[in-house]
Amino acid sequence: MQKGRFILATNQLDKQLLTDEDMLKEYKNQHKTEVSFRFIKGNTFEVSSVFLKKESRIQALMMVMTLCLMVYSLSEHLLRSALEKNQETIPNQLKKPTSKPTMAYVYRLFHGIQVWCVQWEDYVQQCVVNLKTVTRQIIGYFGDKAMEIYGLKKMS
Repeated sequence: MQKGRFILATNQLDKQLLTDEDMLKEYKNQHKTEVSFRFIKGNTFEVSSVFLKKESRIQALMMVMTLCLMVYSLSEHLLRSALEKNQETIPNQLKKPTSKPTMAYVYRLFHGIQVWCVQWEDYVQQCVVNLKTVTRQIIGYFGDKAMEIYGLKKMS
């Protein structure tokens, strides 16, 4: 077995603020950021279909995309943490149980869910349709407000 060597450099010279171990840990977690930027560069955002010339509009688009990425990352973290805490899983694309689903896959599970509005004279009833067991489970992990939005009762 061969061991390689590489150099990590930083401009933070205070060892109490950034130890060598912490710097190595941050370096090893760098792939998470790179995966996120791959997500932005991919076809998910369909950025290639947007043509902007003004710098201010490009900056605004990048801000919106960054916020979307933050919501994506936070929701993935919250879901994975809830699954781990409850020692539960959801089926992945291959129908095998996973406690670490990607939000891209989870968002696809929500395709087809719709809100139907039924009006009879002055009475309007809204109902969410096409919820499946797994989407109900996922919604439950996001708390009472999410359940209220989808018209679900709190599970005891």
